[in-house]
Parts: sequence; C-alpha cells; structure tokens
Amino acid sequence: MSVIENGHLDKEDDLVWLGIAVTQDHLGKGIGKKLMNHLIEVAKKLKLNEITLPVDEDNDPAKRLYENYGFKKIRSSENVDFYKMIL
Repeated sequence: MSVIENGHLDKEDDLVWLGIAVTQDHLGKGIGKKLMNHLIEVAKKLKLNEITLPVDEDNDPAKRLYENYGFKKIRSSENVDFYKMIL
C-alpha cells in the first residue's frame, strides 16, 4: 500500500506550519483541496490566528491552490516562497 496524501500542522516557536503532499499520479483529483479544507478547519477549531507554509518557487499549481484559499505571499528565500493565511 502506498501513501497518496499527507497533511500536517506543526507548531514551531510562534508559527504554525501547514504542509500537504500528494503523489504525482494523484494530482488533479481534488485530494489537495480535501486536505486543505480539513487542515484549515482543524486550525480554526484550535483557534489559531494564522498559518504559514512554504512552497517551491516553481510550483505554480500549489501556489494557485493556496492563493484560492486566501494565502498571501509574504516573502521569498532561496527558491522557496512563503505564504501566510490569517484565520
């Protein structure tokens, strides 16, 4: 059995990092949206104020997904863009 999806919220100091992963052959099937919906609901239930995530600079599909959920780009560093969402 292989893992086709993964999502997490991890606290590091004052930041909460959101991460999702979907295998290449399962992209475009709505799995990323399901993970995002679930993780954002968990963050709201935990009464988090904001969540942050990194994304590879050239990963345009992921950037579109995050921006559709209201994430805003806050900075770039070494081929990685960082996004934040205020809840």
